[in-house]
Amino acid sequence: MATLTDPSNPAEPARADSPMPGAEASPAQIQADIDATRELLGETIEELADKADVKYRAKRRIAGLRRRLADQTTIATSRAQQAVVRAMDAATTADGKPDRRVAIPAAAMLAVLLAGTATLIWRRHR
Repeated sequence: MATLTDPSNPAEPARADSPMPGAEASPAQIQADIDATRELLGETIEELADKADVKYRAKRRIAGLRRRLADQTTIATSRAQQAVVRAMDAATTADGKPDRRVAIPAAAMLAVLLAGTATLIWRRHR
């Protein structure tokens, strides 16, 4: 195997990651070195293009945020459904009839909520 030399100082051996083969390199070694250099250059250009392409990076970030939002929405929906089931269980007696101790305060809270919503809608359309 031929020893690689540093082109700036032929007396010193080149580093292992040096892109240039030595004078004793075979045509196959030179071609392999050219191919490796081209691939490395292509990767470097792709990395630089990705960094320079602000629009692409923004789209990628937005896509990630959308995925995160969808995941959080799924979790929140599941938790809300579980809360409704627990509330329904708490608001009924063992035979499935409404429990008056829970139903009356719940109805009052619902009435206040509906009145507040109606007031907000009325003010916006005025």
